[in-house]
Amino acid sequence: MNLEASLADRYAYLKALVDAQSKDLDKLREQIKQTGKETLIGDYCIIQVRLSERSSLDRNKLIHYLSADIIDSCEKKTVVTSVNIKPKI
Repeated sequence: MNLEASLADRYAYLKALVDAQSKDLDKLREQIKQTGKETLIGDYCIIQVRLSERSSLDRNKLIHYLSADIIDSCEKKTVVTSVNIKPKI
């Protein structure tokens, strides 16, 4: 097995494990939220539940009020790297 194959297979295997664990984590997160408590104190940790609000701008609507150049000059861009897994057939 070459290094690339090894990396690909290890990544896919670990990703599958993490995805399965993420489902369990999401269920626990929902149970925690349903308690309605802001703080849960366990034997080994303290969980803080905080509610926050996000907002975004509708760029298409904003263009009606400002020029595209002004909007572009205010934008912050972020580079995101995605790693996708496809089964080898």
